[in-house]
Amino acid sequence: MPWSSPFGDGATWSDVTANATARQDDAAVSYVGRMERGQRTVILHNVLCEDLCAPEPSRRSDEVPMPTPPADMPDVYKKFHVCMVRVTTEAPDGTPGCGAAFHIGDGWLATARHVIDHGELKELAQHGQPSGPEVDRIIASVPELAQHLHATGLECDRIIYPADEDVDLALLHTSFDLTHYMTKHTIVGYEEDWKADHIRIGDHLDDWISDDWMMLTEVLLMGYPPIPFAKRRDLVAMRGEVNAVIDMYRGPRHPHFIISPLPRGGFSGGPVLTSYGALLGVMTESLIVDDAPAELGYGAAITVQPLWDLLGTNNIYPASNAEFLRQLENPGA
Repeated sequence: MPWSSPFGDGATWSDVTANATARQDDAAVSYVGRMERGQRTVILHNVLCEDLCAPEPSRRSDEVPMPTPPADMPDVYKKFHVCMVRVTTEAPDGTPGCGAAFHIGDGWLATARHVIDHGELKELAQHGQPSGPEVDRIIASVPELAQHLHATGLECDRIIYPADEDVDLALLHTSFDLTHYMTKHTIVGYEEDWKADHIRIGDHLDDWISDDWMMLTEVLLMGYPPIPFAKRRDLVAMRGEVNAVIDMYRGPRHPHFIISPLPRGGFSGGPVLTSYGALLGVMTESLIVDDAPAELGYGAAITVQPLWDLLGTNNIYPASNAEFLRQLENPGA
C-alpha cells in the first residue's frame, strides 16, 4: 500500500521492510509516515530482523542519553518558564482572546491553532519581559530604552498550520531571543549549563504509545488562564498527572493525553512537560458535552507526533530538536 511522509513520498511497505532486512544493523530503519485515506499515523521504527516487535528503539552509543530528571517539578518550572509566551488576539467582533505558546528553538514558537486563527494577532509577550502599558511607562522614564522595547512584544514574520485542519497546532517564527539570559544570567545553586532557552520535544512517536503509557506520571502544565481580580494575565503553572491516553473518534487521529489539571481557558497552546523536562504534548482542548463549562471537562493534550510532522514538512530544524528530526530523515546516518 503506498504511503506518504513529510520526508518524501512514494515508499511502500515492501520497500521499507526489504530495506530493513537487507541492512540487518542497529540503524536499520527509522521512518515516520502517514497512511493514505487519513488513517492514523503509522510508525515503523528500527525494524530489525532479530527483533521486529521491540517496543522502542535501542540507542546507539553515540546518541545523546536521556537527561537526568530534575529533582522535582519546581526545578522543571524554574528551567523552562523563560520559554513561555503569552498570546493575545482580538476576534472580528472585538472580543479579546489569550492563550499560550512556547519556544522550541531558533525563534520558533509552538502553540494551538485555535489560539491564533480565530482573530487578529495583537501581542506576543515573552515571559519576564515588559509589554503593553509597562513598556510605555519604562520608555517615559528612560527614553534611551525605546529602541530595545516594543509595546507589541515579539515580532512575528511567519505562521504555519498543518495541512490537516483537525490538527490543533501552529508554528510561529518570531524574534524570541534569550541570548542575554543564557550568557549573562546566573542562577544560584545551579551549574551554568543547566539553563535552557527552548523546550525539547519528546521523541515518543504515536505507535510507541500504549493505552497505559505514562499513566499517573507527573507532568507540568503552563499557560495564561484568567485569575479573578488580577490586573493582567500572568503565567500559571499547575502540577498534575496523566490520567488516561485516548484515541478520539473525531478530530485528529493522534493520541491525546488526559491530564489532571483543570482545563481553564488560557492554557490552550501551553506545554505539558515531563519530569525529564521534555514535551509530552500540547494542551489543546477541554473534552465536554452539552455546552458544559470548560472547567468541567477533561483536559486533553495532543501528543508530539504531529508537531514533528509539521517541522519536517516545512524543513524546520530548531536548536537541539533538529537532532531527532534528522535521525528520522536519515535513519542510517
